[in-house]
Amino acid sequence: MCVDYLTAILVRLAPRRIAAAHWLDQDELRVMARGPSFAGLVGESCDQIRQNAGGNVAVLSRMLGALEAIASRTLNSDRRRVLAQTLDEIAEAAERTIDAPHDRARFGNRLTRVRDVLATEPVLFVRAHQD
Repeated sequence: MCVDYLTAILVRLAPRRIAAAHWLDQDELRVMARGPSFAGLVGESCDQIRQNAGGNVAVLSRMLGALEAIASRTLNSDRRRVLAQTLDEIAEAAERTIDAPHDRARFGNRLTRVRDVLATEPVLFVRAHQD
């Protein structure tokens, strides 16, 4: 459930603009703020789960589903690169810790599907407003 909740949050954030850390006034730096970045939010959401999910095919697979859902909501190439890097980290953890050949094959198929999603440009649907 934790992965699902984090996914829901990141899916909502993926298409949104995250405010810049630097604000200029007449080309002069006025404010430097510490705030979250998309990469930081993905890392905070995924790293500890991945690090502790070794061998747990269900959790590792759920994380792949999360990345697929998040990727489907952003056209931003930098954000998609962050998701691809996270995907590589999950794949490496799975490679090291999933022992059963059947589980490795199933995970590998899912991994290929998510890599394909990240490699293609998503089509975002916008709801039509009714008056």
